[in-house]
Amino acid sequence: GVEEGLEQVELVSLGPTTVYAVGGHSCFQDYKLSSVEKYDPEENEWTTVAPMSTKRYAFGVAAVGGLLYAVGGEDENNTPLRTVECYVPSTNSWSPTASMHTPRKWLSVGVLGGLIYAVGGKNKNNEILSSMERYDPATNTWSVVASMNTRRYCCSVAVVNGLLYAVGGYDENNNRLSSMERYDPVANTWTLVAPMPEAQSEMSVAVLDGLVYVIGGVGGNEKT
Repeated sequence: GVEEGLEQVELVSLGPTTVYAVGGHSCFQDYKLSSVEKYDPEENEWTTVAPMSTKRYAFGVAAVGGLLYAVGGEDENNTPLRTVECYVPSTNSWSPTASMHTPRKWLSVGVLGGLIYAVGGKNKNNEILSSMERYDPATNTWSVVASMNTRRYCCSVAVVNGLLYAVGGYDENNNRLSSMERYDPVANTWTLVAPMPEAQSEMSVAVLDGLVYVIGGVGGNEKT
C-alpha cells in the first residue's frame, strides 16, 4: 500500500476503476516524492508504477483523455515549478509537456471541456496569485485566461454543468476564505457566488448529482 506518513499526495481517478496517488511529501523523513502508485478497487491492491521525472509537492494532477498530467508545484529545493509532465498508462512512462507561463505552487487544477485549468497558487516571489491559465492537450499550449476576483492559494476547484468553481483557500494576507467564485469559459469571466458558512482551506471537494460538497480541511478565521 501507500507509504505511511505522507502529506499532500495528489489523488486522481483515471476511468471508473483506477485511482493514482502521485508525489507529495514524507513527514517521517522530510523529503519530496516523485513516486506514483495505482489502486485497483476490484483487487483491493496498490501497485507501484513509473515515478515522475521531478519530485513534486503542493502541485496539481488532472486526468484528460486517458492520460495523467502533473502540474507545477514545488521541487525538492522548495522552488515553484512551471513544468508539467504527462503519464501514459499504456507505456507506463512520463514525458514533459509545455510549461505554464507562471511558476505555481499550492495551485489548484480542474478539467473542463477537455482542457486543464491551473488556478491561483504562489509564484517564485511567494506572491499569492489570482491568475489562471488553461492547457489544451491537443495543441500542447497554455493560454492565460481571466483572473479570479480574489487571490487564492490552497483553494479547491470543482466543475459542474460546464462551469468551474474556486472555493475557499487563503488570501494574500494568509486569511482563510469562505468565498466562492464561478468561471464561465464561454464569457471568460469570474462571478462571486454564495460563500461557505465558514472559512476553510486545504479541503477536498466532490461533485455529486450537480452539487458541490466540501470535505474536511482547515477551518476558522485565524491566520496561518
